[in-house]
Order: sequence, then structure tokens, then C-alpha cells
Amino acid sequence: MHKTLLSLALALAAPLLVQAQTNPEITPPAATTAAMPAATDAPATDAPDMSQDLTVGFKVIGGVTTFMGNDADVLSRSIGNRVAPFSTIGTQQRVLPTGGAGFTANLKLGNKGWQTQTELLYILRGGQLRADTYVSDIYLHYVALPVLARFQQNRLYAEAGPQISYLISAQIEQNNQQLGATLTDDASSNRSVYNEVEWGYAAGVGYQSKSNIVVGVRYNGSLRPLLPKQAGNELKVYNAGIELHLGILFGKKRTVAAAPMAPAGGM
Repeated sequence: MHKTLLSLALALAAPLLVQAQTNPEITPPAATTAAMPAATDAPATDAPDMSQDLTVGFKVIGGVTTFMGNDADVLSRSIGNRVAPFSTIGTQQRVLPTGGAGFTANLKLGNKGWQTQTELLYILRGGQLRADTYVSDIYLHYVALPVLARFQQNRLYAEAGPQISYLISAQIEQNNQQLGATLTDDASSNRSVYNEVEWGYAAGVGYQSKSNIVVGVRYNGSLRPLLPKQAGNELKVYNAGIELHLGILFGKKRTVAAAPMAPAGGM
């Protein structure tokens, strides 16, 4: 009887033992397995590249400079006998050769061709005045800071923007054509005659080669009169010039990009 009961119990328990051996104790749900990221997932896409090209350089300048404005023909009588002693006739303006040099910094903004061009320059301005028998060359030495917006396509560019200048010295060379004598009135004593700070504008076009050699033509003009008010009157006389710029740039690329995004469902 006992053997019969034991045999019957073993027969009933056998299927349960077989099932326990073939199935794991804990089976993860299908949803949990699907939520786990695969080890071979592709890297997350970075944010759009925000590359900026920064170049610095050096340039030299040549060209011509003169005086412009409705009152330029009476400039000599305003400055006094340092230009043309008590001239009774108006003056004639002529151009003078100009020159200069300085440093540049160019920042490329994105990939649309827009740039900013900032410069620190020494530049010679002024002009020649003729009245009676006198020929007077007025040389005004400035430190100028133009900040220009530039648009470039296919190595050609156009630029325009404001500039501010500070007068560091002035000089007048005066020649009496009748006497054949030349008088040089040097620097500091003349500087106070003029407005020391000048604001104006500049605009030009140019070409930049693959080797970063830059050639450009620029017009600059003053918006502030050359002379301060005298007895409440302000003469409309301004600096103006056409310049040829020759420079070289040294490039440096800076890349700014967002950090990669973390995988979805990560720890």
C-alpha cells in the first residue's frame, strides 16, 4: 500500500519538476527588455556647428586726402596767418598724399558671408590750401578706430561702418611763392586749433586672396567739423580721403559646438 501511494505521488510530481528545470526562476518582462538601449546604438546627433573664423593681421595705407564742405574755401582765414596771412580771397583746396599703417581683426559670422572688421590705425589726413601767393600743406596725424560690417562672396567684399579718430599732432608747411621761402610750423602749438576727437564713417570694396593677402579701396569722411566753434559760428569743413589698403591676415579657427545629448533612457 505504501509503495503504491509513493509511486502515485512521484508520477504526479514529475511534470512539475520538469517544468521547474526548463523555466528560469525570474523572467524579465518583455517591456523592460525593450526599454533597455542597445549597446550598438548610433551616437546622438550634435547641435549644428557654429564655427567662427578669427583672423588678425597688419596693413599699410596710401592714397590722397583733402578738405570738404561748404566753408572749405575760407579755411585759411579761420586758422589765421599760419596758413595764409589775412587772405582777402577764398582758398582753393588740393589733395595731399596720405599714408598710414595698423592692425586688423576680422571675425567671420557663420557661413552666410557676413564678417566684422575692426582696425587700429595710424593715418595721415589734411589737405593743401592755396590763397594769394601762399601754398599751405596741413598735415593732421590721427589714431583711428573703424568698426565695419563686411559682406564677402567669392573673395570679393564690400564694407561700411563708423569710425572714431583722435588727433595726436598737427603740422603746417607754408610756402610763399613770391619769396620762395618755406615755413614749417611744427606740431603741438597747432593741435589746439582743431577738434581733437573726430567721428565719421568709412566704406569700401576689396579682394582677399587664398593666401590671405587683402587689397582694398576705401573712402572715409568726417561727420564732425575740423574746427571748433568760434564766437558761436561753426565752419563746415571736414576731412575726407580715398585710401588704398594692402594687408595680410593670419588665420585662427575657433569651433563652438554643443555637447552630445545623452541617450534616451540612460542612467
